Amino acid sequence: MTISQFVAALAALLKLIAQADPRWLRGLVTSLSWRRPSHSYENIRLSFELDILDPAGHRARLTREQHVRFNTSEAGVLRDLAWGDGEPIAGYRASGANAVTRRREGSVRVVWLALPERPVAGQRAKVRSTRTVVDGLRRHNEFLEARLERPTKRLTLLVVFPKQRPPLSARIDAVPSADQPARPVVARLRTDGRAVLRWSGRDPKPHAAYRISWTW
Repeated sequence: MTISQFVAALAALLKLIAQADPRWLRGLVTSLSWRRPSHSYENIRLSFELDILDPAGHRARLTREQHVRFNTSEAGVLRDLAWGDGEPIAGYRASGANAVTRRREGSVRVVWLALPERPVAGQRAKVRSTRTVVDGLRRHNEFLEARLERPTKRLTLLVVFPKQRPPLSARIDAVPSADQPARPVVARLRTDGRAVLRWSGRDPKPHAAYRISWTW
């Protein structure tokens, strides 16, 4: 292509752009500026329910329910994190995914959960896991904590206490604490007489840890 031909082609392109429908131009700019999502999936809802089974805190059951939406086509592997005193994974079972392996990352134990089929972009999935915690709640001051590795639309933390030992006081806070200053959580009584602490929040900060702490 000669210089004169290039100049003529460029002039024709500029004329076409000048005459184009503005909506078409906006669509072109959007398509050119599209970026791959920073996370392959996000949590639509993520909840943790800790059921303390005896007054001494010897045994507890932690149920984690995760509703996810995939932003890209990927392998479909999720991570379930466990840490704390005693034995945090004395027993484990999952539905909606298969527990394929466990690894240690410092003080944290990671259970890798694989969906039955490889998901595609836009697909949703629900995964529920239950694990038994042994000797993890023996202290006067205890907590339930959720660490967020992915963007999350709604996070819920719930603790159910034995009838014989309700909480004396409780609070919710976050690390870092800028977006969630510590504030009290009031215990409620269920119809069966057991005390419950519950906190739920929308759009919690990614990569933060949210914690219900209590004295009992």
